[in-house]
Amino acid sequence: RLRRGGLDLIELPREIQSSLVLPDGRLAPEWGDQGFQLQKIQRSDVVFIGFQMKDPVLGKSRGVRQALSRALQGARVGERVFGGRAIDAASAIPPGMAGHRAADPRIPRTGDLGPAQDQLGFAGYPQGRGLPEFRMGCLPHPVEQELCRLVVARWELLGVRVSVVTIEAQERRVAILSGSVHFWPVTWVADLPGPVTYLEVFDPATGIPEIPSPIGALEGYRRALARAGRASGGGRSAAVSEAVAILGREAPAAFLVHRLQYWLVRPG
Repeated sequence: RLRRGGLDLIELPREIQSSLVLPDGRLAPEWGDQGFQLQKIQRSDVVFIGFQMKDPVLGKSRGVRQALSRALQGARVGERVFGGRAIDAASAIPPGMAGHRAADPRIPRTGDLGPAQDQLGFAGYPQGRGLPEFRMGCLPHPVEQELCRLVVARWELLGVRVSVVTIEAQERRVAILSGSVHFWPVTWVADLPGPVTYLEVFDPATGIPEIPSPIGALEGYRRALARAGRASGGGRSAAVSEAVAILGREAPAAFLVHRLQYWLVRPG
């Protein structure tokens, strides 16, 4: 229909992307030579792994949480899980919004496992020794399953053992609240109206009911979030930055990617 002129543009599903887009990101000649264009649009979303802050190990050891977050590679997740249609996420706030960070110096993710191994050792668990086996609650959706497998395989290189448990959404919510799962991926927080609403996802008082907040009782975070909701201008920006910094320091979640949309646009 796009070639016949019935549509001006169409979003490319991941399933057919490889037949239209070359590995270097250019449009395949059979389309590009006809004047079609490929547009990449940044989505307002964030994909992350929540950590169980009620757990006696994860909740009490910031070093373990930071090591697990540091071991992950947003670029690899974007390539393997989202077909390259994603950029690395350093915080909850997407590009284009106040408070967005392109990188977090506290948790640099270079792809080198050495610093994450060192951090795990400093936390008292060298090469994962002494850690219990954790459980990751994963929905049966193929994207989440692939994401869970990739994350678990990466953590296994640190010596951290995690089993994947496939459960439905409502069951997972109960499992998170009861503490019977320690990690859970979130792939659908998107199109929220501003930076404060993305930060509110991590506050139990304001978060999305289907995703129990991993933040726990971090009063400094809640105070910064409350100020961000009340203030305007520079005061609001400062409060948002403070909340983002607390998320980075405390690492109640591992932020992975912000996704992109690929659109094929008809010439003319």
